[in-house]
Amino acid sequence: MSAVVYGAPDSIPLPSLDEWPEGDAAYVEKLRIWCLNNTGSDSDLVGEEISFPEGDGMARYMVFDTHPLTLVWIELGDAWETSAIMMKGLELSDVRDMVARNRKWRDYMEERDLEEEKSASGCN
Repeated sequence: MSAVVYGAPDSIPLPSLDEWPEGDAAYVEKLRIWCLNNTGSDSDLVGEEISFPEGDGMARYMVFDTHPLTLVWIELGDAWETSAIMMKGLELSDVRDMVARNRKWRDYMEERDLEEEKSASGCN
């Protein structure tokens, strides 16, 4: 079964380029909260971001629901979209794997940042 992809709700306006990067981060957080508040799913994948390399950037999406797999396109930066054929073959197990990798990376980066802060402050 293919993923269903929607655009973000009009109630969350896109940030201007002058607001980058803080505006983009705020937009993604607002979209995450909107997904959590409007989905019928209780999956921990809701509100998680996945992305696919496209052109010179990334096509970014947020999980809205898991049954059926429903994503919201994150129209930021160059606003790349991935091909319909890719979405046609995207399965929930793929999304689970992508989110797990993203979470591991996020945890690693947070740990690294804490270690750098400790090192910089002289606390070893």
